Amino acid sequence: MRTWRWSLPIKVIIGENALKEVPSVLALLGAKNILVVTDEIVFEIVGKHLIEDLTRQRIKSHTVFVRNSSVQEYERIAAKALDLNVEATIGLGGGRSIDAAKYASYKTGKKFVSIPTSISHDGVASPTVSLKKPDKYPLSIMAKAPDAVIVDLNVIIKAPKRLLASGFADILGKIISTKDAMLAYNLGEEVSLTAIKLAETAANLLVEHVSEISGFGKKGVEILAEAAIMCGMATSINGNTQPVSGSEHLFSHALDIVSVGKKSLHGEQVGIGTILMAPLHRVSWRMIRRLLKKVNAPVTAEDIGATEEEVIKALTLAHKIRKRITILGSTGLTREAAERLAMLTKVIKPSK
Repeated sequence: MRTWRWSLPIKVIIGENALKEVPSVLALLGAKNILVVTDEIVFEIVGKHLIEDLTRQRIKSHTVFVRNSSVQEYERIAAKALDLNVEATIGLGGGRSIDAAKYASYKTGKKFVSIPTSISHDGVASPTVSLKKPDKYPLSIMAKAPDAVIVDLNVIIKAPKRLLASGFADILGKIISTKDAMLAYNLGEEVSLTAIKLAETAANLLVEHVSEISGFGKKGVEILAEAAIMCGMATSINGNTQPVSGSEHLFSHALDIVSVGKKSLHGEQVGIGTILMAPLHRVSWRMIRRLLKKVNAPVTAEDIGATEEEVIKALTLAHKIRKRITILGSTGLTREAAERLAMLTKVIKPSK
């Protein structure tokens, strides 16, 4: 039997003005020389004020801007962390900044603090780093869980509503991923039931509190942040993303490969993948669609700038993306089945 090894944050802070807690968290971690990984926009809005606060507390800080999500870029930042001999890296911003800081911390063996400025996906407390290989296929690296997660609600509520709706859609996808994970468990794979239950709870939180979340005020964003952190913990407990990334994510990754003109966010695609996979699991796709529309998340191919043909191709390719047991099986969907599924769920328009 497998030996389960959990690595979870030792400190999670969610609240108004939570950024004021950063110096005390760094003191707890024994970090007086740190690297802040962010981007130019976030630095101007939040970063420079954080740096000033750290300076007042006699914490030495360095800042690096992350340019893209390539392995080369993440290696550059890790090398900078090593050269500066920092004791912790802070990921301040969206997924790219958090992943780059996480990767640098993993490579240098130093502490890592995640400070999201939006909840656009489920990775704010995850141990994984998401990359794209040259062939556009996803690469997920198990790095390390954050030592601390700090979510300032005053910052998050100022994030574009589209980003928050994307985060909602990504987390809602756990309705499908947990069913895929249970399928794998029942077929003999070693999947943590605790992790599955935690991811399931995150999705249920959104279902039960969609009205509060839809306005994206402080209470709604707080619930969204708690759900995202649960997803990260589920990944840490399981040792991989299986409980939080199932057939709905495979569809999203496949769409990345086949689509040319789309300009959609990861969570938006996962939301549509959740609608598509719902009938296969005998889940109400209408309910999923209704929840997504409640927060103004996309529900059709047209909404995300993808063609109907790209959606059908992505559905037929999805099972090949990753070796993982899901409802798609080892052979996937035929073109005819994919087209019927996409039309049934109104992701594409019925043929005339």
